[in-house]
Amino acid sequence: MTSESQFEDRLAEGLRATSSSPDVEWSTDRVVADAMGRSRQASNKWALPLVAIAFATAAVLVIALIQTTPPPGSESGEGLKPAGATVAGKDYLVSFARSLQVDPSQITPFAPVESTTEAAFMGELVAYSLDGVNPSVALVVPAAEGAADQGGSIGDYVLLVRGNGAFAALCDYFDPASPATPDVCRR
Repeated sequence: MTSESQFEDRLAEGLRATSSSPDVEWSTDRVVADAMGRSRQASNKWALPLVAIAFATAAVLVIALIQTTPPPGSESGEGLKPAGATVAGKDYLVSFARSLQVDPSQITPFAPVESTTEAAFMGELVAYSLDGVNPSVALVVPAAEGAADQGGSIGDYVLLVRGNGAFAALCDYFDPASPATPDVCRR
């Protein structure tokens, strides 16, 4: 029912009331004012709920915006990235190879580590190639003294690997009896 039809209905009620009660005289102005006042009250009864709904919707939108906005300094639209390093323009994944056994005579300086997410675990930011392992597949970086994570000491070297099969190329450097040795290298 529209406010205009409500007004007309109330005006008609008021006019009927004046005509059916001969003892009380109602002026037309009073009847019109009464009908107008009731009409305004009826239309205002929805104002508070509508304001509350608008406020709640705005609050939900603000919260959603805050939760979907990436923190400052992060790249938009990306989730967590695995630990990585860049050496000689190539990206490597960083791995803690606790059972890696490397003799210093088996490594050769390869190139500086250009960038990494794991510098705190690296003693010096120089990558070394391993004898018999293609440097585009795997490199090692000396670990920082006492470097450890929730699994304990990370060993003497941090391993940088690229592509599938990188661990298979390193089997000669893993202790086959250690539980930390990759499954592909267990004999």
